[in-house]
Amino acid sequence: MSIVDDDGPGAWKTWVNSNPGAGREDSSDTDETQSPSFWRGDTIRIKQVFTEDVTVRGDINVGFQMGEDGNEERKSASYVHGSGTDTLTFEYTVLEDYLDRDGISINDSD
Repeated sequence: MSIVDDDGPGAWKTWVNSNPGAGREDSSDTDETQSPSFWRGDTIRIKQVFTEDVTVRGDINVGFQMGEDGNEERKSASYVHGSGTDTLTFEYTVLEDYLDRDGISINDSD
């Protein structure tokens, strides 16, 4: 597994796109402080933008932490597309509801 460009890849920007709970209706008596931040089946999309086009060889992924402080779990988003461009896209499908009020954090390396 590798990401290759002539000068060595330099990721300069990483962003996360998710729409947790999209299309779900919560009852008015639901305690929002206990509602899941991410629902089973939600897709978390992570994009890494490089300073130039990169080529992907093999299987790559991006690690991230998900869950409340002190109870985080390490997850891994799989490469989806972008080889030959300056932007790689990774996705993770949420397997169970998660309460995560402070958001996910991307690992330095995976």
